[in-house]
Amino acid sequence: MMTAQQRCLGPGDQVILTYRISDPSGVVLEESQDLLEPYTIGTGELPELVESKLLESSPGTHLCVHISAEDEAFGAHDPMQIQRLAQAELQQTSGVNFDCLQAGALIEFSLPGGELVAGYVMEINSDEVVLDFNHPLIGRDCVFEIEIVDVLDCSKEAKSPLGDNP
Repeated sequence: MMTAQQRCLGPGDQVILTYRISDPSGVVLEESQDLLEPYTIGTGELPELVESKLLESSPGTHLCVHISAEDEAFGAHDPMQIQRLAQAELQQTSGVNFDCLQAGALIEFSLPGGELVAGYVMEINSDEVVLDFNHPLIGRDCVFEIEIVDVLDCSKEAKSPLGDNP
């Protein structure tokens, strides 16, 4: 009989994972650090190539997935995601002091529904700032390193490899 530790993961399985995203030279772009948040496989929050590798994995697996900029894993650059915000609007929506801004800074904003979005400062003018809300990894080669730390919940279809689910 196959145990949960031996079987491959499936869509809907909830796992704890750690991750690091780096560029091909090894410069870390983003990492989970000590955050061990649940992730549900198949939600589309990760690039499709990474999701497919998770589906081929089992608990305890360490993955290393190379993503090419040509894969457009983070979507295509959208010029509509570049926006100009007046100084007053920027301070109201982000709480950031306009006088302390620097090009390249990442600013988080709360939308009316509570969702957080982030934009990179592209340009600062006397009374406005130009922000890029495109995903920061669009157009970049990167390497995902993922360790599946634990499985919290298996989808109903995957709980029993023998098909004897009630």
